[in-house]
Amino acid sequence: MAQALQIRPLLAEIEPGPARLAGAVLDEFEARIKPVLDALPRQVIHNDCNPHNVFVDPAAPARITGIIDFGDLTVAPRMCDLAVGLSYQMQTAELRATIPAWLAAYEAVAPLHPGERAVLAGLIRTRMAMTVAISSWRAARAPENAAYLLRYRAGAMACLEAGDGIFAGVFGDE
Repeated sequence: MAQALQIRPLLAEIEPGPARLAGAVLDEFEARIKPVLDALPRQVIHNDCNPHNVFVDPAAPARITGIIDFGDLTVAPRMCDLAVGLSYQMQTAELRATIPAWLAAYEAVAPLHPGERAVLAGLIRTRMAMTVAISSWRAARAPENAAYLLRYRAGAMACLEAGDGIFAGVFGDE
């Protein structure tokens, strides 16, 4: 996610609506988030904790039992990993309602400092913009695999279209 600005060229090759939404988020990332990102605590992160890569206990869905696909593993600001995971939780009202508990559990192990908290929503939006841009671009090049490539796009688009209001109450501090 720290390299999000590298996807700008893809925007010229996707549909205008998604390109406009993703472009606005990248503008925000460049102006407000990227300048503070490098000062945030860094660590090894998975960098792709999406629902296809995280296994949960069917009897207790809040309990993670395994994580797969370490192909995107990197050293980056730890907030990027949290933002990736939360970007998938944002996509439905039911999942958004779980975010305060998610954050409480995260902070029980690794408390957020104010700089991290200040950029969390923007990082989540950045991940969604990347999802929209990259999946759109890839699906246009591999239409036979479009259903798989676009599986998270609709949810990310809906969140981006909803704007900042979608975050109201999500972080449990509003």
